[in-house]
Amino acid sequence: MMSHVWGIKLIYYSELRKIVRNEQYGGRKHIRAQSLVLNKIFSYDNSNMMREDAAHIEMDATNCYDRIIPHQAVITSQRHGMD
Repeated sequence: MMSHVWGIKLIYYSELRKIVRNEQYGGRKHIRAQSLVLNKIFSYDNSNMMREDAAHIEMDATNCYDRIIPHQAVITSQRHGMD
């Protein structure tokens, strides 16, 4: 439970400071999965039309917060100005 709340605060703080890359879609408000799909399709089509080799990486970090040490995460977050 604490890791979920911390994750939400982390995403909010990161968006506020504009340190989240545009390629990050998971867990962000007002960012739709349809945009991700369209970007992938355009990328595939572009590499196909240009006859270029391309590599695409799929990553789903569903349980990534399970591996974070809570007290260390709080200390690090506070050091960077997050409440």
